[in-house]
Amino acid sequence: MVRKGNVKFQTNINGVKRIITIDDVLYTPGFRSNLISMSKLSIKGVKATFKGDMVIIKVKNGVKVISAMQIG
Repeated sequence: MVRKGNVKFQTNINGVKRIITIDDVLYTPGFRSNLISMSKLSIKGVKATFKGDMVIIKVKNGVKVISAMQIG
């Protein structure tokens, strides 16, 4: 089942916890993998830097809000 709405989640980068909200997203509650559309985030001014199997995502003011590693 696919739904549309807002997704909230908590990040913890270097001991700094943030609640992140991504608005107007499509999501599947039972899906076992996490997928984020970088093109959709880019439209909103979010920047991503890829290094090997890692990605660092920063918002408009340059604050790092997500870092993730590809698994599998």
